[in-house]
Amino acid sequence: MPLSQAAQDGDIGAVRRLLASGTDPDADGGDVLMQAVQHDHLDIVQLLLDSGAQAGLRARAPLETPRGHLLDWAVAWAQSPAVLHALVAAGEPMAWAEAHAWRCAVGIPGEILAPGRRDDVSSDDLRARPAVRPSPFHADMIRGGRSGYVARRAYGLDKPPWGDPVWCFERFGRSLTPLPDGRVVAIAGEHEDFYDPDFFIYNDVVVFDGDGGFELFCYPHSEFPPTDFHSATFVPSEGAIYIIGNVGYQGTRQAGVTPVLRLSLETMTVSAVATAGEPPGWLSDHIARYDPARNAIGVGGGKVWGGSNFAPQQGTAWLLLDERRWVRGG
Repeated sequence: MPLSQAAQDGDIGAVRRLLASGTDPDADGGDVLMQAVQHDHLDIVQLLLDSGAQAGLRARAPLETPRGHLLDWAVAWAQSPAVLHALVAAGEPMAWAEAHAWRCAVGIPGEILAPGRRDDVSSDDLRARPAVRPSPFHADMIRGGRSGYVARRAYGLDKPPWGDPVWCFERFGRSLTPLPDGRVVAIAGEHEDFYDPDFFIYNDVVVFDGDGGFELFCYPHSEFPPTDFHSATFVPSEGAIYIIGNVGYQGTRQAGVTPVLRLSLETMTVSAVATAGEPPGWLSDHIARYDPARNAIGVGGGKVWGGSNFAPQQGTAWLLLDERRWVRGG
């Protein structure tokens, strides 16, 4: 029996025998781990990870590997919180998982709540804008997984004169950073694209406690610019998350500059980090990896704004945190 078939069938005994006999865990074109993940066989997923499986794992690929299509990566196929947690523990990006998987993993499965009454919600709460005052409306949108369109229908905003984007938590280009204590930090992201009436690039932070609780933190643009398709890397020695890169709104991008922000998990403040050296440029859609031995964050893949369009990032760049300096190469 091929290893991929045993993984698909959930035959842990056959998988163990094949691995013990010397079968490569990445046999059958690297399809083995993908089969185990897609069919939600946690024991086999863990066994393959422990056996050194690499195919389908972004965390075990060279840093400069292009992201490609999300469905090429095992984490995008995770069906259950247990399998997702196993992959994230191996270094996989939680943000690449399907929404139902990561929402279940943080304790908010995303049930659609009963529509609220327009009279119960203020216009300021409904509008997407920086530094909102967290309210029950925002909590419902986070817990219920509502899009801007659903909120418009629920609150009667689908007719003129309402023309502002509606605040929502259905987003692209958001980061999800797991912490050692079980919390998960969701940072910013955008809703839809410029043609959509609810298009908006956010600049907020939601901290999930892992048991269904969460807290929303909001900031003025002067402290935390609108940010999407960034990376968010936890640095244990500082108790902070470094937010690197951005697509951002047209007109705000600066060719040759790499935006770097630091989120303190003690104070929940966001501050800009001035850097020197050779930055990779206005970077987005990349992967980041922390190296504790160097106390540095490496970034690879993704794309760089050149002034008129985006181009693939070439090679890797490392931000040396002790010096706040960028260096190119490995």
